[in-house]
Amino acid sequence: MMRKWFLAAVVLISGIAASLVVMTPTGEGIRDTVSNYRDLTRYEVRGDRMYISGELNARTPEKLKRALRDNPQVGTLVLTDMPGSLDDEALFPFAKWVREQGLNTHLKSNSKIESGAVDLFLAGERRTMEKGAKIGVHSWSEGDREAREFPSYHSVHRIYADYIRSMLGSAEFYWFTIAASPADSIHWLTESEIGRFGLVTN
Repeated sequence: MMRKWFLAAVVLISGIAASLVVMTPTGEGIRDTVSNYRDLTRYEVRGDRMYISGELNARTPEKLKRALRDNPQVGTLVLTDMPGSLDDEALFPFAKWVREQGLNTHLKSNSKIESGAVDLFLAGERRTMEKGAKIGVHSWSEGDREAREFPSYHSVHRIYADYIRSMLGSAEFYWFTIAASPADSIHWLTESEIGRFGLVTN
C-alpha cells in the first residue's frame, strides 16, 4: 500500500514539474521580465533641458514624470544613447503625456536612439536633431514571430500604428519600420528617410 502511495506521489510531482516547465518563460523571457522592473533609465537636468539615456521600461514613465514635475523649467528632452524599450504599453501613454505637456525632443550630434526610443523622440512637439545623430528602427517581435509575419489587418498592429498616427498624422512610418529590418538587426535611417516621414520639425 505504501509503495502505491509513493508511486502516485511521484507521478503527481512529475506532472506538476512538467506543467511548470511548460508554463515557465524561457531564460530570455525571464530576463526581459526582470529587466522591465529594474531602474534602467538615467536622466540629468541641466537648465531647461533633461538629458535621458539608457533603456526604457515599465519604471521609466513614473520616474521621468516625477523628475519633470520637480523641474518645471524643463522644456526639452535630449535623448542621448538609448537602445530601445522593454515595455511599449507603458511607453506609449507616457509619450502621449510628453506631447500633451508641449515638451520638445532633441538629438545631439552623438545621440544614438533605437527602436522604442525613436517612439519617444516622436512625442516631441518640436523635434530637432544635429548632424551625426543616429536613428535606428526594426521590426518588433512577439515570441518567435515578427511584426511583418502578421497580416496588416491583424489587431496586433493597432497599438503601434495608432501611436505613430497620433504623433505624425499617418501610420506610414510604422509600416516602414517593420519592413526595414528584422527584429535582431537594425536599420539606420538615412537623411532622406528622416525627411520623407517628417521625423524632425525644423
